Amino acid sequence: MNLLLEFKEAAINEEAVLIKDYFKTEFTWQNVLDFVYDQTKINNPDLESKNKEQGPGVDTYGNILAQKPMWLAPQTGLVWEHFPEMKDFLVKINKESGFNADFSNCNYYKEWDARGCTCGALWHTEGIKVSLGEKSVGEHSDPWPACYLQSIGTSFWEIKGKNSTTTYELKEGDLLFFPKKTTHRVWAPGPRTGFLVNADRNNPIADDL
Repeated sequence: MNLLLEFKEAAINEEAVLIKDYFKTEFTWQNVLDFVYDQTKINNPDLESKNKEQGPGVDTYGNILAQKPMWLAPQTGLVWEHFPEMKDFLVKINKESGFNADFSNCNYYKEWDARGCTCGALWHTEGIKVSLGEKSVGEHSDPWPACYLQSIGTSFWEIKGKNSTTTYELKEGDLLFFPKKTTHRVWAPGPRTGFLVNADRNNPIADDL
């Protein structure tokens, strides 16, 4: 499978790509909650300072950015330290996009914010997203091409491009790629977790996605 060719074609057409059963994860809700708990114990005053700029409805708990109602974003990309299989996922998506770089010591993962790639891999994970409440994410666009891996639960993604609007249902193990020229909104019928994966914005290939 050459993901890059498929993603480039989708970017030209401003469409998403849904790959069913791309990568199944084995961890449980207990693993997720243990990780969240550990992240609340990490002191991150810089996150607290940045949070003051985001207005009401957003708060911080240690190294976690939280939005009402109960949407949690731990501010670390080093998720494989707690979820080892995520390293296998990153190897897979990079290899199938034509990149075999060792990303484990990349500077992208050295800081909680303002990360910069030094490994040459295309795809890096921003980290796990956890939604425990009835939260929907309004229509917006990301400044870079991205993928989302659904790990636990189900989510719905409405992707809007220049010629069409399509809604995708993601179940556990499904991968969704959405080009930077599209917009999207997201909702779910219940609790869910997943991983957001960004293309390195400084990689020239990302310009074609």
